[in-house]
Amino acid sequence: MNDLRLGQDALGTRDFASALGYFHRSAQKGDPAGQCALGLMYENGYGVAKDYAQAKIWFERSARKGDPGGQNNLGWLYRWGWGVKRDDALAAEWFRKAAQQGLSSAQMNLALMTARGEGTPKDFKQAFLWFQKAAQQGEQEAQVNLAQMCSLGEGTPKDLVESYKWFTIALNHDDLTDDQTTELRNDLEWLEKHMTGSQIHEAQKRVGSFKLSSEPPDSPSPTPAGE
Repeated sequence: MNDLRLGQDALGTRDFASALGYFHRSAQKGDPAGQCALGLMYENGYGVAKDYAQAKIWFERSARKGDPGGQNNLGWLYRWGWGVKRDDALAAEWFRKAAQQGLSSAQMNLALMTARGEGTPKDFKQAFLWFQKAAQQGEQEAQVNLAQMCSLGEGTPKDLVESYKWFTIALNHDDLTDDQTTELRNDLEWLEKHMTGSQIHEAQKRVGSFKLSSEPPDSPSPTPAGE
């Protein structure tokens, strides 16, 4: 078993000291996934003092080798100015590189920045497309944003059936807070008042046929998924 996998296993049991050692060996060997994982240890202070400067070093090494996790996490540092001068344009650039490789958390991050015009021109159509890609991979926040855009006609023609579908899919996640659950149910109740019975039936059919799209290879450890 290689050092990266041993580190992942140790991280899963919260043995941070062992995980740090394994990830450090993997990173020193030049493995971009190991470098990303080591950066996350420094970013979060797992088994070591929190150090954004060190996190940046390892994320950047990983990112420049094309690792989507490293690219997304480097973008996150620039997005919030953690260990670097805040730079939304650079953040968007790194998110885009990771998003284009299929990383759903990066797609979510890029969609948010594009919808707000932060670091990249404001473009609801492009934001919609990135939300859609992330939503299809199971990103709950992206599913909510997609549902809202469908109901308002932002970046896409107004479509209450699709809106109902995505709100329902978002509600089906089992890790929601009570407030999130209440808000989503309220959204669905509002839609039901403005939809015909046949529209609701069609939306429910679409929910039933929904399948997650293929995901890219597993990241070494979780990456930030949104704000």
